Amino acid sequence: MKQFGWFLTGFSLVLLFQVFFVWRYAWDWSILVRVGADKPHRSLIEQELGPVICVDSGGHDGQVNYLIGRDPLDRHATSLVLSLSDNPPYRFRRILYPLLAGGFGSFGPYGVVCGLIFWTAVGGGLIAASIANLTGRWQLPGLVIPLALMNPGIYLSAQVLTNDVLAMGLALCGVALWFGNREMAAGIVLAAAVLVRETSILVSLAIVLTELRSGGRLRQAIALSLISGMPFLLWSLWVRLNMPGGDGTENLSLPFVGFYRSLYRWEDRPRVAFGIVTMVFTGASLWIACKTDSRFIRIACLVWIVLAFVLSDAVWEHPGNVLRAISPLWAFAALGYGNLKQQSGVDPGNPTGNAACMDSPSE
Repeated sequence: MKQFGWFLTGFSLVLLFQVFFVWRYAWDWSILVRVGADKPHRSLIEQELGPVICVDSGGHDGQVNYLIGRDPLDRHATSLVLSLSDNPPYRFRRILYPLLAGGFGSFGPYGVVCGLIFWTAVGGGLIAASIANLTGRWQLPGLVIPLALMNPGIYLSAQVLTNDVLAMGLALCGVALWFGNREMAAGIVLAAAVLVRETSILVSLAIVLTELRSGGRLRQAIALSLISGMPFLLWSLWVRLNMPGGDGTENLSLPFVGFYRSLYRWEDRPRVAFGIVTMVFTGASLWIACKTDSRFIRIACLVWIVLAFVLSDAVWEHPGNVLRAISPLWAFAALGYGNLKQQSGVDPGNPTGNAACMDSPSE
């Protein structure tokens, strides 16, 4: 019941933030779809939704998720429309969020927008409930839950209807199930997370690397990684064979190259501010990873930090995009911070040596 209460809290926080954002634009919910003024598909979207607010020329992911939600199996050549200004295979492989939002292709235009909003809020609820589950399971201070919900990546994603919030919620739910000794359910939920956003496979990788050291459930961890990755691989193969475009590797680069090349492009105050927040947050997460005595938290933080610094300048050019892309790192860092508080004896009600159980299953 406590976890359901936290689910409602996370759900409500995301939804209220979206309401506030829409209020700033005279209650025009189309602002969340974030259509680019110069995008060739703008006219198509406006035929269905009416005139939309365009705050910039390029727009953001919400417009792509809307189009895919209307045509998830590409029966009406949505991939060709997207190919004029985007990368259809890269977009379509993140299928589950728009697929759910569009009712598997059955919803009308406004139904898809409502679906995108709803499933983003569900992601917020899953984040809160999963963190609450892990906090209780590992006997961490209650501060961890609100700290995790202060993640700026959640709200940056919510205002442009990207895949990140739902992917993060499902991935953390998979972690909670794994440490609850429910391996099959964890694999299924993590498979869903990877179909929402492929970088969620890093959570499965962290679990495998943890078990490589302990050896307790290595076979189950390998099976988990196969279960979580296979649906995405099969779907990606279908997408690659049926749609024009690249594979999205332009978002990756050699370590630190993308970060270095992007620095001179941080020309306005918001980019500089987000850049500073991203660097401070990443540095703090690295410190937590080095200090925590939980092997899983250490590895989980490190794999997401590595992802941050192999992102290309196309991502680092807008540091807010990096905050969204590595938003699970915030959750793992919050759990690690709770573990450090526990280690230091700030929460004396917890038993000593409890961190060891953070890497072991419990009922």
